[in-house]
Amino acid sequence: MLKGGRFIWYKWVKMAKASLEKDDAYVFNGSINAFRHLGGIKHSRNIIKVPNKLEWEIIDNVNNTNNKTITQHWHVNPYLLEKVTFASQDGNNHKLSPTIEEKWYSSYYGVKEKSIEVSFSTQTNSIQTQIIINP
Repeated sequence: MLKGGRFIWYKWVKMAKASLEKDDAYVFNGSINAFRHLGGIKHSRNIIKVPNKLEWEIIDNVNNTNNKTITQHWHVNPYLLEKVTFASQDGNNHKLSPTIEEKWYSSYYGVKEKSIEVSFSTQTNSIQTQIIINP
């Protein structure tokens, strides 16, 4: 969506699909046709989560980007950053290096908390990331 003034968003997503299946793992598949102000980009995300493991595999595919950079953002509680491992690669199977910055996060209206943002960027149309939480 396109951010407007105070708490207003324009160009709401019109088409979104999602499914969740469970076999040996939970498998989420979702897609949206969005970003109309950027030319109608389609974003699909697949997430694989094996039960009883603190591991996630996330695959983002973004089409119709017209060679724009795509970026995947993850917000991590600063107190837990040392316990989280990220491994990411682009659509050409090249390892991506993270950008790590101090940012802000709000899980409740009017509450602003420090967060660490871990992000990955590529010129390809895909980012595949594995997230592992070490107890």
